[in-house]
Amino acid sequence: GFLAEQMSPDDDRQSSKRTKLLNLVLISSFFSLPCFVFAMVLPMIPATRRFVDMPLFGAISLGTIVTGVLATPVQFFVGADMYRKAGLQVRGNSPGMEVLLMLGTSAAYGYSVLAIALTQCCQAKLPSFFETSALLITFVCVGKYLEAVA
Repeated sequence: GFLAEQMSPDDDRQSSKRTKLLNLVLISSFFSLPCFVFAMVLPMIPATRRFVDMPLFGAISLGTIVTGVLATPVQFFVGADMYRKAGLQVRGNSPGMEVLLMLGTSAAYGYSVLAIALTQCCQAKLPSFFETSALLITFVCVGKYLEAVA
């Protein structure tokens, strides 16, 4: 027969952690996948390249604006807990994976914002890397979720 066992508080906490991580994966994927399509797929298709590269604000292209808008919630909402952990690791003088991840994604996001500013003021057509920061955070969230499930 089947013997029923009462769930321990640890099982409930693990289930809550898995649910939170799954929600972060879903939110991150919701924004990152269209960001990837706009940055990597549509520019490779001749019929859509002109649409994506169309200047919208001065010399800033539609693709850059869309990827920036899509990457922002991933960087600052999904990545908020990673920023918090990175800050604690730096203050504790023991930097780990979160510090490396947030430095890399912040550099990609920050450079992209700077590239937009320079493109607007100096007409210098610089590439942006918003999709890089969004996809890195998404991949790490997927990895953390898979680790919690295993």
